[in-house]
Amino acid sequence: PISGAVLSPAGTGRSGASGDRALDLGTTGTGTCAETSNVAWLNQVTATNKITISFWQKLSTVANNQSFYALSPSSSSSQRGLAAHTPHVGNVYFDASGAGTPNRTVVAQPAGHDWTQWVHVAFVRNNDTAQIWLNGTLLKSETGKAALKSDITKLLIGAGVDAALNPSSGVTGKIDDFAVFNTNLSSAQIGKLAAGALPLALDFPQVNPPSFVTSPVDGGTIAEDAPTGTAVTTVSATDADPGDTIGYAITGGNPGNAFAINSATGGITVAAALNYETTATYALTVTATDAAGHVDTGAVNIAIGNINEAPAFATNPFSSAAVNEDAAYTGS
Repeated sequence: PISGAVLSPAGTGRSGASGDRALDLGTTGTGTCAETSNVAWLNQVTATNKITISFWQKLSTVANNQSFYALSPSSSSSQRGLAAHTPHVGNVYFDASGAGTPNRTVVAQPAGHDWTQWVHVAFVRNNDTAQIWLNGTLLKSETGKAALKSDITKLLIGAGVDAALNPSSGVTGKIDDFAVFNTNLSSAQIGKLAAGALPLALDFPQVNPPSFVTSPVDGGTIAEDAPTGTAVTTVSATDADPGDTIGYAITGGNPGNAFAINSATGGITVAAALNYETTATYALTVTATDAAGHVDTGAVNIAIGNINEAPAFATNPFSSAAVNEDAAYTGS
């Protein structure tokens, strides 16, 4: 919900484009903000210990403020899971998991900096490294920072909290294009945002390979008379790159192409007649390939179940020979 804040009139957002609006936090700085308790996604991000928080800010009055605040019960300093001052007494602060030495990164604002103009701000965590960026310029980078917390219960945009955890110390002005990324953005990506690119317009190279959830997979036992199309098992792989797609293939251990795999779902089915007497077990080699061509290899073991089949003559019909009708009988 928007707690006292409003959307600014059309055309008054950061871009100035027709229809562009910003979050107008008013002029009082008393805690007007936007807030949400739907933060499961944010805890998934902080669990990786990598995050980028990016936004534009334009103050109507330059005063001490907090531009965002994520409450984390296990964090010190009024549950300060993630928070930022932009500014506070001429400095920019970035706090994570508390406000002590291993939690806080602080830097003096640049000389002559004007907060009453639209300013792009980015706060980055890459494991134990914290960074503060203003208008595409890296102002501070520090290592040795405490791990991010993943028990966040609420996110406030445009305000912090007081000792009773009520919204306070709010921004006097506007915030626009507030975005949270589940990775540490590169300098080039932050530069694009500072140049006006929308958060959803950023390109993210696919750098992580897929990984099979389980390998080898026990495909169980399939009767040798199983018809074509019988489901055997399903393999699955994951990829840490957001939005990446994975394709599956059988690349070995499949004589006679006895089995097929659905390239999209990883489902393996019977594709040809099976024969226990010919091949009693299969050790399939399967691959998972992502959109960038990264590959992981896995295995699927399948046993063929023997069926009690009716006996069959080795030769049918039998060959015969002519016998004279007066041939002598020999036997007992």
